[in-house]
Amino acid sequence: MTLPDLRTLAQAAHHDPAQRATLHRLLLGQIAPQIEAQPHAAAALLRDCAMWCPGDALIHGLLGEALAGCREWTKAEHALQHALSLQPRLEPARLRLAELMLQRADAASAARVIAAQDATSPNLRARWIEAAAAADCAGGWAHRLDAQSPLAEQCNDALSGVLAAPSGAASACVAAIAEVMHPRSDCARQAPGLRVQLAEALALPRLAESTEHLVEARARYTQGLERIVAQWTPQRLATLQPSLQHLSWSNFLLAYQGMDDLALQSRYGDWLAQAAATLRPDLPLRAPPAGRRPRVALVSGHWYGCTAGWYFARWIDAVAALDAEAWVIAVGAQRDAFSEDLARRHAHFRHVPGDADAIATALHDLAPDLILYPELGMHTDLLPVAALRLAPRQWVGWGHPVTSGLPTIDRYLSCAPMEPAAAQRHYREPLHLLPGIGTQYPAPPAPVTTTRGELGLPEGPLLLVPQSFYKIHPANDPVYRELLQREPRLRIAFIATGNLAEAARLRSRITRHLGRTEAARILFLPFLSRTDLLRVMSVCDAMLDTLHWSGGNTALDALRAGLPIITTAGEFMRGRQSLAMLDALGVSDRLVTTPERLVDHTLDLLGQHELAALRPRIAAGYDELVDGRAALAALRACVGTALALE
Repeated sequence: MTLPDLRTLAQAAHHDPAQRATLHRLLLGQIAPQIEAQPHAAAALLRDCAMWCPGDALIHGLLGEALAGCREWTKAEHALQHALSLQPRLEPARLRLAELMLQRADAASAARVIAAQDATSPNLRARWIEAAAAADCAGGWAHRLDAQSPLAEQCNDALSGVLAAPSGAASACVAAIAEVMHPRSDCARQAPGLRVQLAEALALPRLAESTEHLVEARARYTQGLERIVAQWTPQRLATLQPSLQHLSWSNFLLAYQGMDDLALQSRYGDWLAQAAATLRPDLPLRAPPAGRRPRVALVSGHWYGCTAGWYFARWIDAVAALDAEAWVIAVGAQRDAFSEDLARRHAHFRHVPGDADAIATALHDLAPDLILYPELGMHTDLLPVAALRLAPRQWVGWGHPVTSGLPTIDRYLSCAPMEPAAAQRHYREPLHLLPGIGTQYPAPPAPVTTTRGELGLPEGPLLLVPQSFYKIHPANDPVYRELLQREPRLRIAFIATGNLAEAARLRSRITRHLGRTEAARILFLPFLSRTDLLRVMSVCDAMLDTLHWSGGNTALDALRAGLPIITTAGEFMRGRQSLAMLDALGVSDRLVTTPERLVDHTLDLLGQHELAALRPRIAAGYDELVDGRAALAALRACVGTALALE
């Protein structure tokens, strides 16, 4: 149905309930999914519909969502409030209104809106948890959680959001959220104590309020880890129903604190390996059958169109080129066209949608000669699986660039140009270095030529910080503040991820010591598709890399758009990826500086108009940067030698 047809239907629906029901179906089916991508067109249509159906709560709620997408915040709040005045139980409108209030740091009003919600639907529950945490009312809200909610990953993130709330969180709230994390496991419901204690002891803030907050959180984590080790001995673990689901937890956020994680990761890894072996003694190492072709299992929860998928898909081809069976084990529920393409191209593609026990059992039955995890730490079910010895050789890649800490991992694959001198001291696993960026990266299409005006971006000096918010360490805040204070024309743009509460906390943190005029020059762009992000990158002056955690995929995308990256040399590999890319392109002499010189160097580059001159050099070297044939050959040789195939 065309937009004029929808407007005609809205006019007829004013007096006809049947027509209104049809209109609702079309709005929810056709317009609501397009609001994020085309908010202005959706808002124009919904304004017309609201004119013809002024008493329709759903239309006003969708209009509020579209206006928020257009960044017309005040109008969006008015539309959502009007929708709730017509239908107080319209849950999406209430949630969105609370998020908008949090975005402008009105936590008290958001708390009142949240408190009026007496039930939640499963698909919105994780967002409610995060909003309640940001409004500092999570402790009293925990009883509303439904323990059958199938939202493990979102609730894990939500738990971290709760602990990042200004006053922390009551243990009852933490435990309630932990109960939601793995609802489909009967044994986990029967004996939830360990999983709840892991949540209480090891959860970390997703967005720290300050460096001091990070230090406090790390100390709390360290103490909690010691409690877990002391209390959950093999004898006590043996009393639980045997399942790895008790251990499905990820300390993912530890690596974003900018510190050396080797000791903490190893302490947790030793306990986790012992716990996994205690809970699943029926999965011992099986010797691969004699005479069979060697099997290599590449196991990931990210075999779909995402950073890890794009990075490591060509590793499958490198292994398949050997006289070996390359088994692609895709875990979790996420599937897309990228996954389907992998399944078509690789005969031994297997999707294991179940939990940690299902994954471990599948690998045990497969009896691979080598298990290669491109990443460990980003999927809650994979860490306890990797803590078991399910293959004679078990390796991990840098998809999550920090040591796994597991005694069951025999080798860590990383990139030679990205590692600092004496890098081995950061890893428990023996380090094996690949050349270049370590893989062959599929470059996205070059962005279509555009202008700032077409994208709604301002003229004047414009720096882009495209990283996820949890990667923006508080040590970056003084850099942003000094840049804005010293260059009155400068604007710094961040990319909102859809979590408005988190965006509001980040804005508040950065602007804490800024005047109103400086704070107004911090921009939060709406969530962008990859195509639109590349277009934005093509018109900015530079990408300002983040301290402690540099760009990886974001850096490759920025360079694809010809965008210079101003960066520093971090202490760990995770803070040196952009540096290695710029060095390969021959532009590191102008774009790499020290943390102490970052502000001065950035202002010099902007003032001397050098950045535009670097774009042709970046474009000229990009194809060679991502080519990766040497890296794949090195990986193939490494695997071949280990399996005595070369």
